[in-house]
Amino acid sequence: MAKSSNGTSETPADECHVFKLGPVYVGKGLSGKMLKARFGHHVHQIIIGDLVRSRLEDDLEFAKEFGLMLSNRDLLPDPVVTPMARACYEAGRSTGCSLFEWDGFGRTGMQIESLIKWGFLNPLNTRCLILEADDETCWQRYLHSLENKTRKHRNDVSNANFKKAMALYKWHRPFVLEALETAGVKPVFIDANQELETVANLVVGHALELHYPLGWPKSAPRQKTSDLVTPESVGFWTHLKGLRQTAF
Repeated sequence: MAKSSNGTSETPADECHVFKLGPVYVGKGLSGKMLKARFGHHVHQIIIGDLVRSRLEDDLEFAKEFGLMLSNRDLLPDPVVTPMARACYEAGRSTGCSLFEWDGFGRTGMQIESLIKWGFLNPLNTRCLILEADDETCWQRYLHSLENKTRKHRNDVSNANFKKAMALYKWHRPFVLEALETAGVKPVFIDANQELETVANLVVGHALELHYPLGWPKSAPRQKTSDLVTPESVGFWTHLKGLRQTAF
């Protein structure tokens, strides 16, 4: 990867980065499924929660050291999370992926500084999406996910743990925004109190604009998404404009 004049890495011109930030249970998961359905093998998902859970299962020493911290909804130290995120990116890069979805990395000012150093916050090929919803919306979504057993791996059915996770997000938020401003990246704020399908469509729309700035090419991936709420390519941009008018 090339170096810029200030010593930081430059993002390869053929790749784009979409960062999704927001509090716990704000509703980032559905957009991830829709991005995968839309972009197929072109997208590589760097989902910190999945990486951490996988390592907890496979690495006994890691589980012993950080298991209690995670069950208490504490954030893992940046020196632990950052190499995991970078390694996951490199894995996607090695397979030729052109779109990288980051979910859960960039939660702290230090993590944003790492992204700046790596050159992944270039305003020309980066979209930083901050999903925001009130505490009650996030809490109800968490309870709903338990009812649907979509989070069987979670055992933190605790209002105290939920409040702690929300407080951590709110504490780090100003430092993250300051670091983004330093990088020259203007975040896009999405009202995640809306229906999850609407929020997810907005995320996908931003990814499409970033990856295909001239519109949807004939060669773009078109995987079957009958089980997902996604706009068809015909009339997509009109559809996206209508969604944005309700969101901003």
